Amino acid sequence: MKVIICGLPGTGKTSLAQLILNEYQYRIISDWSIFEQNNIIVNKNENKNIVSGKYSRLLLDNISNQNDNVVVDLEYSISPSDFIEYNQYSDIKIVYLGFLSVDEETLFHLFRNSDSNNKYTDDELKLQIKSYKEISVEYKQQCDKCNIKFFDINKARKLVWREVLDYLDIRK
Repeated sequence: MKVIICGLPGTGKTSLAQLILNEYQYRIISDWSIFEQNNIIVNKNENKNIVSGKYSRLLLDNISNQNDNVVVDLEYSISPSDFIEYNQYSDIKIVYLGFLSVDEETLFHLFRNSDSNNKYTDDELKLQIKSYKEISVEYKQQCDKCNIKFFDINKARKLVWREVLDYLDIRK
């Protein structure tokens, strides 16, 4: 089985992919590794809708050509609607992770404690979190419309990951 885990920074995509690697011996690939293999330079701060529009077909073709038992960690470089546009990828299970019901203040404190966010001022981080919340709402709406499963990171990550694994129905 091929599994794609999409979502916003901080939702636990990489940790979930690592869990699937450890428990089920899946290989992990990322959008950034696919970009690197294809000599594509993408600015990590580039608008994700632009990245999705430019590269979703390349990413999906690359994923489709992978052998089974691969989990793909995508930072949100493919929008839910892009998956439907290229619907020949029916052999791939897709999940999105986002922040719908976690309030911005709680997210601020979670993100502020992350080493990777030390470069941002409080105001910059608050703007980034507001953007993440907006993208989460947009992607949840797209997921609902496209029949793709969206998981709200609104409780302990391990509980959400168990729900994701149950949904994926991964077996050894």
